[in-house]
Amino acid sequence: MKVMTTVQGVRAEALLALGRDPREPRMVEVLRAAAAETRSVVAARDTRPVARLWQAYAGGLEIAARITEWQGAIRAAEPEARRHLDAARILASDVLETLNVDDLAHAALVAALRQIADLERPETVPHWLRLLRAIPLPVPLSDPPAEAFRGASQPPTNEPKPIAVALFSLDGELAPDATVIEANRFYDLRLDLRLTHWPASTPHLEARTISVAGENANLPTFRFSRPQAPDGDGLWTVSAEGKLVLKAIQPLDADPISFTILVELAGDGVTRRQAVRAVGQRELRLWAATNAKDVYFGQSHQLDHRLAKILALLLKNDALAPEAERRAFMRFLIALLRVTTSMQRRGMYPTAQVSERQFQADLLPLLDQRDELGGRIQVGAELGGGETDLVHDKIVAELKVEKNSAVTEVRAHEYLGQTTSYSSGLGSQLGIAVVLDLSRKQDPLGIPANYVYWLQPRLHGTVDPPYPSHVAVIVVNGNLPRPSRMPGGVAEHAPP
Repeated sequence: MKVMTTVQGVRAEALLALGRDPREPRMVEVLRAAAAETRSVVAARDTRPVARLWQAYAGGLEIAARITEWQGAIRAAEPEARRHLDAARILASDVLETLNVDDLAHAALVAALRQIADLERPETVPHWLRLLRAIPLPVPLSDPPAEAFRGASQPPTNEPKPIAVALFSLDGELAPDATVIEANRFYDLRLDLRLTHWPASTPHLEARTISVAGENANLPTFRFSRPQAPDGDGLWTVSAEGKLVLKAIQPLDADPISFTILVELAGDGVTRRQAVRAVGQRELRLWAATNAKDVYFGQSHQLDHRLAKILALLLKNDALAPEAERRAFMRFLIALLRVTTSMQRRGMYPTAQVSERQFQADLLPLLDQRDELGGRIQVGAELGGGETDLVHDKIVAELKVEKNSAVTEVRAHEYLGQTTSYSSGLGSQLGIAVVLDLSRKQDPLGIPANYVYWLQPRLHGTVDPPYPSHVAVIVVNGNLPRPSRMPGGVAEHAPP
């Protein structure tokens, strides 16, 4: 276990180094020290995929030091600052040659290294450091001992390498890619693993998760015994449950805490272990919330989960917009949800006699009170022959009032064109449409989470655009009749 402790310690040091502010003194030295420590984890002659990944990751840390040096040189107005960036690009090219672009375990690092060729602005350095920090690293194997497992013959060298397909469940439901849980509460975490091959010489399988949360998170370590035979699909299937708890709060406007799964085959009473490549749900990303008003939206747990699904698609996804734009979109969307759910809950629009101008006039002072927006709300900007309703840091929010027909997810597509046109005019891929539905209600309302849509509009001249636009549609319901007058409502003299 000493090797494991050393590996995890080196990984922790690398994560801490990448999590620091690039402007901190000695940041370059810290990154280079982390690169040296990471490189020492595996032997230079080891060409196995996991070992090559660790060696390449050490090169990534050296690149991180180079671009941090470049950022500092530009800030200090050094005349030859670009030489640091040129060196980082050459190193990235060299490191890429050591990786297998077809290996899924190498894919995340390959994608990160390729971005160095397009790096031009020093303000994007922190984003690249976070990208490198998020790359999962399987635990490497030390050189296999000459002796076999106790009581077992040496396995043949041509034995297939196992692959584990992972699937998480939380409290009896399949866990999404990213979700919100309540802080300081126990959850049932279930892990299902299906192995393509399980050598007879390794009677046990272990699975654990690693993250930067440290003692602020408790996740179970799973240990499985080898089944007597594979299942009907020819796979070795095991599952187990344990308790999960997060002790610290991580609000939705921050990155979720990532937990990366590590899977190993293990024998009885020996130090030799075999790392297993995990596919499927290799990572669990969690926000931890309380019932505090600055975390839950109107104390609506379902709305938090709806929003989390949208934010999970945006996080670290440069194809949907640059990071600054995605952050602005998140701020604006969260603020609009908080304001509009409060307006609906308080019944601000009991009749259909409301104009778009009045809707805008009611929203604006409430948004100006949101600290996260910093008062940066622009009203009525001329753009492309039209006038935008609300803009926050290049993110457009178009307001509509519908008095005739119920706003469904299908009908919500009618409101995408204007929002997308204005957003594109500002160079943004993301926009928000807020629709006040004052139509006559034939059925009782559901909770607000049912009326938030994430839609992709069609764009002119392209079917599968490399940089698609997306619009979040928020439907605010007004003109609500008395519950007793709703179809299926309770009559005044109904029996108890």
